Order: sequence, then C-alpha cells, then structure tokens
Amino acid sequence: GLVEINNGARARVTPPTPKLIVQQLSAISKRLSTQTQGQSHVEEARLLLEAGLAWRAAQIATDEDIVRLKERLDANIAAAGNVVDFIQTDVAFHYELAVICRNPIFKAIHEVVVEWLIDQRTTSSQMPDASSFSIHDHIAIYEAVAAHDPVRAYHEMASHLQLVSRLYHEAKKLSETILRSAIHDVAREFESEKQKIWKNTVAGLTDDQS
Repeated sequence: GLVEINNGARARVTPPTPKLIVQQLSAISKRLSTQTQGQSHVEEARLLLEAGLAWRAAQIATDEDIVRLKERLDANIAAAGNVVDFIQTDVAFHYELAVICRNPIFKAIHEVVVEWLIDQRTTSSQMPDASSFSIHDHIAIYEAVAAHDPVRAYHEMASHLQLVSRLYHEAKKLSETILRSAIHDVAREFESEKQKIWKNTVAGLTDDQS
C-alpha cells in the first residue's frame, strides 16, 4: 500500500494517510505477536495502555460519555451466547474508553492492536463461562468510570486484562492438547481401517488365484 502501480504509468509513492499508517502498524503488531515473547510484549503494551485509558476516562468522563459507555456495556451483555457479536461488542466497549479520553493517538493505537485483540478474544472465548467473567469485569470497569474513581478503574481494567491473558494461554494449551489427541486418534483409526482393507484385498486375491 506504500507504492501505487497502474498499467501504463510509472510506479509512485502513495501519500501516507492515517488509515494506511494504521493498517501498516496493525500488520506489524500482528506479526510481532507471533514471534518469541511477542505475545507477552503485546499483552504488556495493551495492559499499560488500557489501564491508563480507564484511569483517564474516570477522570474526565462527562454524563454523555457515561451514557455511551453504558450502551456499549448493555450491548455486550445482550450479546452473551453469540461469540461473534460478543467479541464485536467487547471490542466496542474497550474502544469507547479511548473515545472518552479525546486523544486521537489513543484511538489510533487501539485500532493498531484491534486485529490481535479479536484473535485473543476469539481464543479465550472458547473457555466455558469466559463471557460471564468478562461481563462481570466490564460492569466493574463501567461502575468505576461512572463513579469517577480513577484508581479503581485502573485496578479493574488491569485485573480484567490479566484474567483474559490467562484464559487465552490456557485455551491455547487446551486447544493444542485436544487437537494433538484428536489427530492421533484419527491416525490410529485410519491405520486400523487401512490394515483391514489390505487384509480383505489380499484375501480376495488369494481366493481368485485358488
């Protein structure tokens, strides 16, 4: 996206729009998260950013801001049971805190990590009752912001993100264990069927020859 190529024209450098920059940084963030220690680095960065956003939102949120945040919370609660909708409303709730802070840099950083965030929430949502724990935390974060209690808001957000991180890693471990077990089960079943087919084939050839 940094170079524009058209038939019959020379390639030219594309002016770096904010949208393009965010897309490039998002791709870099996603790539970094797959490297050694990359996941923990992204999680640490998100923890510091979002806990700080909760702190700042609790300091400056207006009545209108609190109403919008409550709407995001209600939508998230209503989406429980629908994984796709729940993840979308989860992301929207967190994004609203960046909006409340009225700093375009915070919103841009949130957009940079949103793809990674969706991937993390998709994985952690596989854990039983994960959405219930998430909703419980979101309610606590909302109440702290609505009460204009920055210390509590920071604490609730930090605790929430640490829980999500643990659920994510446990879900990854379980997924790998389950998949590995399933692969071996299928392989053993297939090998057994293959041996039966081979024996039947040999027996058939023997009968034909006799």
